[in-house]
Amino acid sequence: MRKYFVAIAMAIGVTASSWALQVASTAGNLKNLVSDCGITSLTVTGTIDARDFKFISDSLNKLTAVDLSGATIVAYDHSENPIFESISSYEAASIPGTSFFGKKSLASVVLPQGLRSIGFAAFAGCESLTTVSIPATVDSIASYAFSGTGLTQVELPATVTRLGEGVWARCTALTAATVPVASIGNYDFLGDINLSKVTLGSSVQAIGTGAFNGCTALKSFAMPDGSAIVKIGNEAFVLSGIENLDLSGLSGLQSVGDWALAGTPVGSIKLPDNVTALGRGAFFYDTQLASVNLPSGVTAVSDYTFAGDSAAAVGRILAEGNTRIGDYAFYNVSAPAYFFIPSSVSYLGTKAMAGMTGLDTIKALPTTVPELGDSVWAGLNQSAVNLDIPDSLVAADYAAAEQWKEFHILKDYLLGDVNVDGNIDVTDVTALISHMLGLEQTRFNPYAADIDGDGDYNVTDVTLLCNLVLDQDRTYVRRAGSTSRYAGNTTADNLYIDNFSIKPGQSRTVQVRLNNSQDYIGLQCEITMPQGLEIVSGTITNASATSNLMLPSRLLSDGATTRVMAYSMTNSVIKADDNAVMNLTVKAADDFGAEGVIDIDGLVLVDKNCTRYVGAGSTTLVSSATGVNDVNAAAVKVYAHDGVLVIESQEVGTAQLVAMNGTATSLLVEAGRNEYQGFAPGIYVVRIAGKSYKVAIR
Repeated sequence: MRKYFVAIAMAIGVTASSWALQVASTAGNLKNLVSDCGITSLTVTGTIDARDFKFISDSLNKLTAVDLSGATIVAYDHSENPIFESISSYEAASIPGTSFFGKKSLASVVLPQGLRSIGFAAFAGCESLTTVSIPATVDSIASYAFSGTGLTQVELPATVTRLGEGVWARCTALTAATVPVASIGNYDFLGDINLSKVTLGSSVQAIGTGAFNGCTALKSFAMPDGSAIVKIGNEAFVLSGIENLDLSGLSGLQSVGDWALAGTPVGSIKLPDNVTALGRGAFFYDTQLASVNLPSGVTAVSDYTFAGDSAAAVGRILAEGNTRIGDYAFYNVSAPAYFFIPSSVSYLGTKAMAGMTGLDTIKALPTTVPELGDSVWAGLNQSAVNLDIPDSLVAADYAAAEQWKEFHILKDYLLGDVNVDGNIDVTDVTALISHMLGLEQTRFNPYAADIDGDGDYNVTDVTLLCNLVLDQDRTYVRRAGSTSRYAGNTTADNLYIDNFSIKPGQSRTVQVRLNNSQDYIGLQCEITMPQGLEIVSGTITNASATSNLMLPSRLLSDGATTRVMAYSMTNSVIKADDNAVMNLTVKAADDFGAEGVIDIDGLVLVDKNCTRYVGAGSTTLVSSATGVNDVNAAAVKVYAHDGVLVIESQEVGTAQLVAMNGTATSLLVEAGRNEYQGFAPGIYVVRIAGKSYKVAIR
């Protein structure tokens, strides 16, 4: 019985010794050192070459662990004796291609120190391989080197600068990868369904075709600061799990390839302005995509770019400079109610906007009707969709064009004429604010009120409308109004400045007073200064402690006239403390003469119902002499409104009306208010009580 147990122990010892083998080899001699090809673990020191790797490939099929850390790979070249397929020449410090291909039991590999490259499909199909130690000397990894392996993590050293394609394709256990330098090759992580974290170095310049195709666990993809990426290839993230992608910090990114993010659950995409090429179907059927921008450098929307993105907010995605909308570009994008077509667009492709069933309004600015492919708006009830063409002549061209004429083409309107009275003035500002406050308007043109064309009404529109009124920015004016800006209801209410004196070189703050018979919520006027007197920039301020007035102003091109507005963002009544609405500081030049006249003209007043009134003009005598106080005491006022000259005086007397051609007319002045009619429109000088007043009769 004792001999029996000894025999068993000896058998076990022999079997165990055959599982692991450690050899010191010389190049080409490994096959002579391995007597049992059933070994499961192999450690090699010394030198080896391609012949030894061929022996491992052909004969050692039960290996689970290989340690080559102490081995040196030397070159081999024998043209008459190819080793792998037809290849007969092999470099030193390189794992030959397919060396361990298909060894399903291989679980761990330690590569040689000093290794420079890993060959084509060297470990492909090693489905049990979970651990590979890649030394910091490796600079290139050939195509499919680790495809189909069981690797769970990849961490490349910074020395790796070249990657082939499909290096880790179909590694379904892979969860994390760190690539510090080399660009990602085509299909490198294809089908890696558990890959959830990718860390790239700032030197990575490109993401190849299909690099992360089918990586469904990859929810986000962060680019490092200062990233050198210039290209994202075709299908780079197609059918991946990307939910958000922020590329806005990639200052070198130039192109995003065809179908790059097609079929992903991405909800937000941010692209940098330096992108100039966006491939076909880049965001094809990304059904959860809600937020995306189109870089200014992209002049054409490629075919299928947003097709199927039903939730995408693309109403304002096109900007000036876009020239072409490709076939099926916005197919079935059903969310937007508004779509903007800039003036630069010249072509809309076949079914480019088919299925955009949520559309209510299309605003089109091209002055030449764009060419169209087939069935551009298939599926739309075009007669229920407004086609907003601001220019009436151009609108007629659209109304005669196939596929355009079926829309409800809006009539011409004056942008900024919110209350549809033919004028653009402070009345429109108050009407827009009232609409924003939810107050009903008798007449309100939503298209004229949407100054920036974004389909919404907010403070931006108010600001741009004020610019129109002040003539500061005429970019948004589509045509000139045919109605005089002074037309409307008339009132004797006016703005005025009391006569005052000022010495040459002196500055003085004066008040602009409101003579009103009813309440107003807005006003505008033009204040014209005489030669030698100017309004100090930035000094027009609110004179009322109880009114939160906005007071935008602009010096007009004549250099003497300032246009001023007064309104509040709540359309509150303008409360004039002691009749003072605004303060302004005037400065007299060193050569200011004995006297001058300030004109307040072009007065528009708006009441609480947003009704427009044209107010009276007024003049103010400014003198460099102290005797102006006597004029103030006399309380003489001279102004005009609606063609009527008005002189208010406390005393009986005569006045002389002098036209610009020198013709003079004498006027009898009684105590109180005097009105005179029948004068031709023009500029006149009224002389009364030894003083002169300039007045404009319109």
